[in-house]
Amino acid sequence: MIPFTLLLYLPLLVSKPPHTAFPAWAQVQWQQQKLEQTFSRNNYLRTALLQADFNGDGKVDVAIPVVWRATGSQGVIIFHQGQAAPFMIGTTSNPTDELPKGNLAWANQWKLFTKQKTYEVYLDKQETLRERPVTLRYPAIEFSDGEKGGVLYWTGTRYRWLYQSC
Repeated sequence: MIPFTLLLYLPLLVSKPPHTAFPAWAQVQWQQQKLEQTFSRNNYLRTALLQADFNGDGKVDVAIPVVWRATGSQGVIIFHQGQAAPFMIGTTSNPTDELPKGNLAWANQWKLFTKQKTYEVYLDKQETLRERPVTLRYPAIEFSDGEKGGVLYWTGTRYRWLYQSC
């Protein structure tokens, strides 16, 4: 039997699910960019969206999982509040080697990463697997399949991908 005093505090102990409604300002960007013609929203990452101030401007941004209609490629679109153009990751061949190319279908989970320090896995000149520390100034997004993964973070001017082992 549960003590009466614990019953009084039980509602405080149960955490509420994260707010997952697509914000109106992001919906406006989605429509203005006519993204529905190219992408469909999809919950392949088991969470409808992530919200945080990804770029450190003091405004809450939003990331949503999407599928590129032409190829079925899975990716993510990140909307920065107050900016017209969203960032598309993993749905096409990205213009830089610092982002994952192609398809994020390998990832089956994502979550906010709020630690200020993480580690990047890389191969040195002798092709030995190494790690180096990376300092993060803003919340990032961690992708994983349970064995491999990475962290997508804002550098202050662009998004960068850190390869990691889980």
